[in-house]
Amino acid sequence: MRFELLDFNNTHYATNLQQAETVLKWDSAGSTHHLILRGDFGTPLVLTADDARRIEKHSNDQIFSGKEIHYADQRYFAVIPRAYVNNYLITASPAGYAVFCCEYDPATDICRVYLTNDACQYQCDVSANLDIGIRKEEVKRGFLSRKPEKEYYEVHIPNIPGYTDGTLRYTYDGCRYHYPVTREMLGKTLHIPSFNDKPPRIESASANGYKLTIRR
Repeated sequence: MRFELLDFNNTHYATNLQQAETVLKWDSAGSTHHLILRGDFGTPLVLTADDARRIEKHSNDQIFSGKEIHYADQRYFAVIPRAYVNNYLITASPAGYAVFCCEYDPATDICRVYLTNDACQYQCDVSANLDIGIRKEEVKRGFLSRKPEKEYYEVHIPNIPGYTDGTLRYTYDGCRYHYPVTREMLGKTLHIPSFNDKPPRIESASANGYKLTIRR
C-alpha cells in the first residue's frame, strides 16, 4: 500500500481530538479510515513525507488491524476503519496523539492522507493517573531503650510501562535535594527515611503527563 499526502480539504478532515477516559474521540468527514500517530507527551506530531515513507515500509496484511506499529524513534502508527471512531483505546502511559483523515482506494491500493490546518484540533496529550501509597512505619523500640529511633515510611509506586529513570523523584518539605525514582523501585514497597520528622514527597520531575494521587 502507498500513502499519498494531500493538502487540507474542508470535505476531508479530522478534528476535536480528545481523551474520554480510556479512549480517544474526534469528529471527522470524508474518511474511510483514520491514521493515528502516537509519540512522546508534549511533543508536536507533524506528518511528513518521510513519515509516510517509513510507514509504507510496514504495509502488510496487518496494516488495517488497528494495532499500533512502531515506525520511528518513540513513534507509533495505526490505521483504523471509520467504524472505530470514538473507540480507540489509549496506552497506560502518558503520550501525545494525532489523528488524520484517510481515504483508501482498494482498486489502486493507495491511502490518501489529508493533512490538517491550524483550525483543526487534530492532536492531544493524554495523561496517566498514578496511585502512590505513603504510610508511616511503626517504630519498634528495644527494651528500656531511650534512644530515639529513625522514622521510616513505606512508599509504593506501581509499575509503569515504558518508565524512564528519573521521571518521578522524591524530596522533602524544606529539602533542596531531589532523589530520582528508578525503574527498579517500581512495583515494590520502599522504606524511605523521614527528614526532620517530615515524610517523603513524590513528584514528577517535569510536566511529563503523570497525575499523582497520594494515599496515606
